[in-house]
Amino acid sequence: MGNSESLQHAIVSILQIFDGRAPDPESHLRVMAVAADSKKWDEAHGLFYEVRDRSFKHENDAKRMSQYYFEELCLKTLYNQVEPSDFNPDSPFWVIPSAIDFARNLGIPSYVVTDVFLPPS
Repeated sequence: MGNSESLQHAIVSILQIFDGRAPDPESHLRVMAVAADSKKWDEAHGLFYEVRDRSFKHENDAKRMSQYYFEELCLKTLYNQVEPSDFNPDSPFWVIPSAIDFARNLGIPSYVVTDVFLPPS
């Protein structure tokens, strides 16, 4: 599995944790659709700004804000696979911490996120 495929698998696996749990299911499904299809990664740039606009409307909602921040980082990371200089190059390093924060805001234990990266036993 190449770097892009590994990255895609990791992001999709983390996103799946939030299936049916995300406070904004529409945003979640749109991000999931882009993440799941590498041919759509060029759409991540525009979707990032849509997610950012959603966050401005929900600044007092911790659950939604943690969702949007996590989604923004996923989208930046995916888009950087298409246009590496467009978003901050450190975006991938923040995906896991933001997913853990999102999970905690939803009452999901952090190990559910980190277990995605453990080899099968």
